[in-house]
Amino acid sequence: MPQKITPLVITAYTATTALGTGLGPLRDALAASRSGLRPNDFGEPAEQRLATWIGRVPGVEDAVLPPELAPWDCRNNRLAWMGLNADGFLAAALAARERYGADRVAVIVGTSTSSIGETERAYTMLGADGRFPEGMRSPDVHTPHAPGLFVQRALGLAGPCETISTACSSSAKVFASAERLIRLGLADAAVVGGADSLCGSVLFGFNSLELVSDEPCRPFDAERGGISLGEAAGFALLERHGTGPRLLGHGEASDAHHMSTPHPEGAGAERALDDALARAGLTTGDIDYINLHGTASSKNDEVEAALVARRFPARTHASSTKGFTGHTLGAAGIVEAAVSLLALQTGLMPGNLNARTLDAVCGPQIRREPATGRVRHVLSNSFGFGGNNCALIFGEAQDHDAATADGAAAPRTADGLPQLPTLYLEGPAFWHPQLPGWDAARAAFRGEAGLAEAPARRPAPQILAPAERRRAPDTVALALEVASAAIAGAGRAAVDLPCVFTSAQGDLAINDYMCTTLAQAPTQLSPIKFHNSVHNAAVGYWTIGTGCQQASNAISAALHSFAAGLLEAATECAADRQPVLLVGFDAAANGPLAQVHDTHGLLAGAVVIAPERSERTVATLTLALQPGAPAATGLQSEAARALPSNGMADALPFFEALARGPDASGTPLVLALSDTLSLRLTLG
Repeated sequence: MPQKITPLVITAYTATTALGTGLGPLRDALAASRSGLRPNDFGEPAEQRLATWIGRVPGVEDAVLPPELAPWDCRNNRLAWMGLNADGFLAAALAARERYGADRVAVIVGTSTSSIGETERAYTMLGADGRFPEGMRSPDVHTPHAPGLFVQRALGLAGPCETISTACSSSAKVFASAERLIRLGLADAAVVGGADSLCGSVLFGFNSLELVSDEPCRPFDAERGGISLGEAAGFALLERHGTGPRLLGHGEASDAHHMSTPHPEGAGAERALDDALARAGLTTGDIDYINLHGTASSKNDEVEAALVARRFPARTHASSTKGFTGHTLGAAGIVEAAVSLLALQTGLMPGNLNARTLDAVCGPQIRREPATGRVRHVLSNSFGFGGNNCALIFGEAQDHDAATADGAAAPRTADGLPQLPTLYLEGPAFWHPQLPGWDAARAAFRGEAGLAEAPARRPAPQILAPAERRRAPDTVALALEVASAAIAGAGRAAVDLPCVFTSAQGDLAINDYMCTTLAQAPTQLSPIKFHNSVHNAAVGYWTIGTGCQQASNAISAALHSFAAGLLEAATECAADRQPVLLVGFDAAANGPLAQVHDTHGLLAGAVVIAPERSERTVATLTLALQPGAPAATGLQSEAARALPSNGMADALPFFEALARGPDASGTPLVLALSDTLSLRLTLG
């Protein structure tokens, strides 16, 4: 069970939803039980619009980015910009930059679809040569990491930056990642949040799963008919010191059941709840209000309601707020965190809007009407595709003891850089068509062999059931192959290891399919392709195939994704003192996206990071944050230099150094996290 953590203070927060820009419209609508949903008026041509209700944010079309941010222009980044400029958040973030220094403030943003809406739009405007229009070819826009890049650039920050994309839990999990960075001394503050905007992928994708309601969604209603999709942006500033409500605990877990259906007994949700309570030092009896995930889909609501009924006292007030905003997907976690923080500060506990008759499975905790009273502790649930669950616990503001909040000082290198305690590497694994396996890669990276002349076929993911194995896209098969090899090499059980899967672009072939289909016949979108399109598809299939209910994460940092994944996995290992599986992978771009992303072939690597030495240890790892970016990759072998460009190419120096063993021991290796920050690694 996790140990109690030192709370962090939320010194500023904001949310922009279909109810309006900022917290004021959100607070007023919650108090008046007034929905922001409206009949679907999104997308062209109008005759193709689905007959549903949506939570559309007013004013996005009219938002204008400042000139220096114009290259990032798209609906999702406009929405994020609106969010940053609400409730004085931009000023608060800039003040934190001045207090701590730009490189001491992390940016962790959650999203489900990122700026795929702009990619969809480009597919409807292809030129005679099959390319995007000239002004729509920026790789910084057509990437899962677009919102993280945009927010970091907009705020002028230079600390660790990553985008978490675990479907609808994305912007809840940002709180957990930020807490670990601050606890370990790698950051003094963090801007966390999320942004997801309406697009064809989600509207027609959820429609392909028959989950979209033709009326305003009715969470927990006995006759609920599905979800209402929405869009939103929100942000929070986490610090050790200050005045405001507090982050008390977080829990992350996996269902290990199905890509788009929750575990029937809520196993992952309950595990996340228990871990959050343990980190907060609380029991279910201490929770005054629960902001439920409650999407109005049949099974999700049934499972969540049953969990609340069996674990919480009758006096607890619980409600879903998706009847107000719609399901804002990757932004749902931050929006509902804002609702939770408002409850702590105002005493307002919203009602469960639109439900007429509550489902019989609901206990007395789920309330149709709002209430007011003292709210000391709030739980917020977020669940996503791939069985990805996150629970957050927030507490009311208190006088914060600065001495307690400081915690232990982070270790420092001899030249004063913040670093993690020594960690240990086990079970390195690697796969490329011309280096199919770690033995082949190790020999080539040591100069003892060359690349195979005949490319190997992509491996079949043996841990999946035959039907899933046949449907698995290249990225899933590739990731599962190296993950299985790493677990075997480390001599560990997959069910015991939290996992971090990192990919620069995810599955570009599925993106090409989605955007092509949406441009030609959107109602023909494949439900399998849709749920395989989420960035966490590979880690979702891993947890399902292995039965792993530990925390699972999926991140992107564009061409620095392996370095960012290494930092995420190392902080999880160091913070919770348990081994973590790290998997990095990318596949070729095809179609028009091949003109945007210079990524070719298949490339993947994996390793287990452990807090203690074992008989399977192959190297020690010390990791520090270093300002600036390395001047070159530092590749030593002809084989590594000969591999074609790939989104996971930043992993090559790491695996080459592991392969060289004693020859590379003690020599610092620098991997770029961004153009302003690097990881300095020393392998021993």
